[in-house]
Amino acid sequence: MKAKHILAISLLAFASAGAEAATTLTGSGAALSDTESSITIHPNGTFSDSWSLVVDETIGAADVNISVSDVHGSLLGYTVNIDNLAVTGSPTFAGGGDSLFYTGTLENGTYNFTIGGDATGDNTVNGYSFGGAYEVSLNAAPVPLPPAALLFGSALVGLAALRRRKNS
Repeated sequence: MKAKHILAISLLAFASAGAEAATTLTGSGAALSDTESSITIHPNGTFSDSWSLVVDETIGAADVNISVSDVHGSLLGYTVNIDNLAVTGSPTFAGGGDSLFYTGTLENGTYNFTIGGDATGDNTVNGYSFGGAYEVSLNAAPVPLPPAALLFGSALVGLAALRRRKNS
């Protein structure tokens, strides 16, 4: 393999180590990326919101934390499902402060994310009456490149430099 090729591969490994996160959660009128949150208000009655979680990291995976919090009114039978990963909260939510979480490492791909339940309560904010509201938060970061890969990349750069020096 030519020294130029080894050097190019090594530089590519270093460049991908600092790549930005590209994980997004869209749905319910909001698009969240990296470390954002959004509040969704529901009238009294049952609801089911569909979200799409897209993990598209240059290094192939992301550490993902998703939290769902009951912020106004009551949300009953509140569940969250991310494809085959089920997360279920308290069967009865009694107002702001109740929450549930999903934390894990997800490979690149698209994951269906649904939030459903029953909104109840008599809440009025700015003249609008609603049964309940929840806040969903996304916190995602690319899985760090292992230190061994960085050491391997720097070793390849060193070998390429030695070979180039020997040839000149």
